[in-house]
Amino acid sequence: MNKSLIYLSMWLTLMSCATSLKVVEEPTDETVLVSNQRYRGVIFKEKADCFLCRFGENRFTPSIEDILAAEEILRLNIKEENKPLVNQGEDCPIIHRNLDNYRRQYFGFINEAGERVIYINLSWDKYTIFDRLKGYEKQDDVSWKHQREMVLDGCSNHWEIKVNLTAKELFDLHINGSA
Repeated sequence: MNKSLIYLSMWLTLMSCATSLKVVEEPTDETVLVSNQRYRGVIFKEKADCFLCRFGENRFTPSIEDILAAEEILRLNIKEENKPLVNQGEDCPIIHRNLDNYRRQYFGFINEAGERVIYINLSWDKYTIFDRLKGYEKQDDVSWKHQREMVLDGCSNHWEIKVNLTAKELFDLHINGSA
């Protein structure tokens, strides 16, 4: 077997590990913590509270496959959806260039047309030494694993979007403002 074939198979193996999700914390009655080599997130089950969410009564618990599909739609379409670059640049990250630097909260609901939608709430999760020098640092708070995170301001360190799994499209991109 030649070296290029070996390198190719190693690269494919690494890439498949990076895109798969695994459960990293035992599920509770309301949440399941998931992770891969790129990011971590929490899936909120159908009965979990979503403070101030306006999904209506039609909720569902997203599966790992649903989350992977939503992430693929997000990766393929976020640059186009993010064209205005609202509240991004200077000290605020460009979201489509930094997708792997956000932790996620996933909520599933069914819209009025009967389509399955994943609401994703994203918060910055990769603080560098430069971030720490500016006074930013990762919070030890684990409440994000159990309740919807709500942050005022913070620019593109905090944003949310909805992914229509049925139509395979993004909508309702909201990026926090700057104080």
